[in-house]
Amino acid sequence: MRHLSGYEPDPVPLLRRSLHLRAALGARPQVAAAQMSLWQELPEGPERELLREGALSTAQELGLTWMLKFLG
Repeated sequence: MRHLSGYEPDPVPLLRRSLHLRAALGARPQVAAAQMSLWQELPEGPERELLREGALSTAQELGLTWMLKFLG
């Protein structure tokens, strides 16, 4: 889903679906990546900040250095 979103005029619905599918599987690194992808597409607001915080927390806990560099 996440990879297909790049071909859509509005990628947000596919990015949301991607996040939900990964969360249902419990795939934490993939959930963090999906959160980061959705975060980049959303306008400023509480949902965007929650996604960034969630991705950052998981990246710190799992030592996902590439993601930590991106999320700062």
